[in-house]
Amino acid sequence: MPNRSAPIAALIVTFAAALGVPALAETDYRDFYGMTEDQQGEIITDEAARLIEEAEEAEELFRRDCITALFYSSIYNPIQKRLPTGWKALFDVIEYERRSMLTFEHGQSVEDAIREIAALYCPPEPR
Repeated sequence: MPNRSAPIAALIVTFAAALGVPALAETDYRDFYGMTEDQQGEIITDEAARLIEEAEEAEELFRRDCITALFYSSIYNPIQKRLPTGWKALFDVIEYERRSMLTFEHGQSVEDAIREIAALYCPPEPR
């Protein structure tokens, strides 16, 4: 079964990335707007690198969850001669993840790939 905290972690990374510069105030850079452009650039670069690293870690955890799920799904229900209920949806998720990573390899950012995977797990907000 996929790790239920992986989508939450992906959403947190996505949310932090979407906040941009104002979120940097929370990292104790109290006078961000009073700094030189070079200092601001260094901070933004450091924060971006940290977000990318977190996204890559979330991606690796998600991949491990998919592999584990595939392993367990190979044990199908012998009485009903089929996979347990819900595995079809899991295979769809894994296929989507595989296609997303192929897109990522062709220039898509890690954050975009994680955002797409998280969107698959989390329904859109009710309007």
